[in-house]
Amino acid sequence: MLNYQTETTNSVFGVFALGDFIPKIHEKAWIAPTALIIGDVEIDEGASIWFNAVLRGDRASIYIGKYTNIQDGCVIHSDGTPVYVGDRVSVGHRATLHGCSIGARSLIGINSDVFDRVSIGCDCIVSAGSLVTKSPTPSDGVVLRGVPAKFYRETHPEEIEQNIIRSQRYARTAQLYQRSFRKIEL
Repeated sequence: MLNYQTETTNSVFGVFALGDFIPKIHEKAWIAPTALIIGDVEIDEGASIWFNAVLRGDRASIYIGKYTNIQDGCVIHSDGTPVYVGDRVSVGHRATLHGCSIGARSLIGINSDVFDRVSIGCDCIVSAGSLVTKSPTPSDGVVLRGVPAKFYRETHPEEIEQNIIRSQRYARTAQLYQRSFRKIEL
């Protein structure tokens, strides 16, 4: 893990300590230069945090699992309940996670919101544009959709496989950015 109070990399500019809380970022994670990582945040191996995402660990901790991707424009925060995002999760563009827990191999669709004390299980899909205010029952292997989101159906095995493939594709793309992303002078 890199300690961003004492170590820096050329590609990360928006990583900040807050009081005694210093983000812990695995050396094999990739953080876009316009992302903001603040305070009590831990980002595990192979995870990627994309452009203009904000992870604000000022009132509770945030954990991002291995090979999870937090896509462009996401906001992750809490007013007191820790945020946990498991391994190989894809959080779609502009999604908001607030004081919630997301199980492994799940997909949070583009522009979805998952709110306080909601627990999404493993192998789930939250459809694009959904608003999740209550934990689903059962919690694993379900598709949620709507405003407010409701149980739609169980996930199919091929959808779970696609969630894994998506996380692998984002991990490969993050490796490309680690190797070759650079600013050019015009």
